[in-house]
Amino acid sequence: MKIKSLILGTSLLASAFVMTSCQKDPDVWSAKTEKFCGEWVLTIDINELNATAMQGNYLISNTVENNENILLHIKDLFSDPANPDKAIQYFPAVANLETLTFSGERVQNGKIILNGVKVKPETLEAESILADSIYFEIPDEGDLIIFHGYRHTGWGD
Repeated sequence: MKIKSLILGTSLLASAFVMTSCQKDPDVWSAKTEKFCGEWVLTIDINELNATAMQGNYLISNTVENNENILLHIKDLFSDPANPDKAIQYFPAVANLETLTFSGERVQNGKIILNGVKVKPETLEAESILADSIYFEIPDEGDLIIFHGYRHTGWGD
């Protein structure tokens, strides 16, 4: 009887393994706005200062509705030291999937160019690689803040 139970248990376990291994993993990059989303290395210019204000990595993500809506996650640029909880601001925008442009109430002239800029990895002895480039503007209290850069490549600085 123990042998029959062992065989039956092994058969059930093997069947469960075969059935679960046939399930297709979800495609996490199936968002409609995937060409916009990701980590971007941006240089930020403020026209009033006429100089580069800061450089850093910022995120663009899609929304849970998985439609043309995107969120720009801008950290520390608009922060108030008296209110550190507002260090990250989210700027909603709507993406045009055909022209690779985007805009919103506070976001203007957004544009993605696929393979639009050459990036030279500094820490590796490698050739320049092509990366997606981005440009957009955010007006703020009379200043025009210009964001431009490229999609994070995973290479060194």
